[in-house]
Amino acid sequence: MYADSASIPGEQMRTVPFHTYGPSIVLPIGKEYGVWPVTFKMSEEMTERTIFREWFDIIENRDSHNIAFYNDYVTDIEVCQKDLKNEITERIILRDAYPTKYSDLEVGDGERDKIHMMTVSFTYHRWEKIYATR
Repeated sequence: MYADSASIPGEQMRTVPFHTYGPSIVLPIGKEYGVWPVTFKMSEEMTERTIFREWFDIIENRDSHNIAFYNDYVTDIEVCQKDLKNEITERIILRDAYPTKYSDLEVGDGERDKIHMMTVSFTYHRWEKIYATR
């Protein structure tokens, strides 16, 4: 599955104020990562939407509302940036990723000949840069 638009995620440092005497300072306590939105072009059969709806059903059972075990619904996602020669210039892996939201799709007579776009929001544990081996 290919994304129509996505970004290479950034990082944010989680901090806490620390004070002994005098002015306080802010100390880092670890990294935290935000939500990663990705927009997909939908096929005519809307297969992409089915994939994410079924993934949601793995995370939470629609009938019992039981949440699955973490390792049963997370996966690694590879994100690549390519140059004009179609060569990869940047590659990262999102570790332990899973979708937390997928967008509504507009329907109606005016939408009949349009390509649907669907945005999926992912959360993930961390990301790693993959360096090319030469």
